Amino acid sequence: MRINIHEIPPSGKDYCLTKADSWVAEVINRAGFECYDNFSSRIHVVRNRDNVVFSGTMNGGIKLICSRCCEPYSFVIDRDFLSTYCRYYERRGAIREEVKLTKGDLDLTFFNGEEIDLAELLNEQLQLAMPYRPVCREDCKGICSYCGKDLNFGDCNCEKRNWGLKLSSLLSNVTPGKAGIQD
Repeated sequence: MRINIHEIPPSGKDYCLTKADSWVAEVINRAGFECYDNFSSRIHVVRNRDNVVFSGTMNGGIKLICSRCCEPYSFVIDRDFLSTYCRYYERRGAIREEVKLTKGDLDLTFFNGEEIDLAELLNEQLQLAMPYRPVCREDCKGICSYCGKDLNFGDCNCEKRNWGLKLSSLLSNVTPGKAGIQD
């Protein structure tokens, strides 16, 4: 969904987005996530000359895969956001020099033209809401690095060898009893 910046009234404009909006569901799917029906986002847009400020909330459940046990789980998003879009002006003949960015500069996004794609904003905020390392629960034990059993359901009965994971692919080609490796 594209927003023409000249159609934003001085008081601003509100958007209510849900998974029922086909383009919202498409953005979520393209990002590689599966969301539940309760996903919604409310966005208020205000234009100040050539700057456009988006403030809003994002709520709902997203299905993620645990990075420890590889099982799917529901992650609840409850996020407020503020994003400022500034028109990009190319300075002709300007000398490019190094500029130290401030924390406020990191919240800026630049745009060209007369329209801003709301799908890009939604995708960005969705990515920022995701955990760096998704885990189904803090005490998740993960899977056995040797046999692959989910350790949340009990210990495995495999014979654990004191081999590092980095060497396991090399050692899988070695016949036990040869090269000094005992079974």
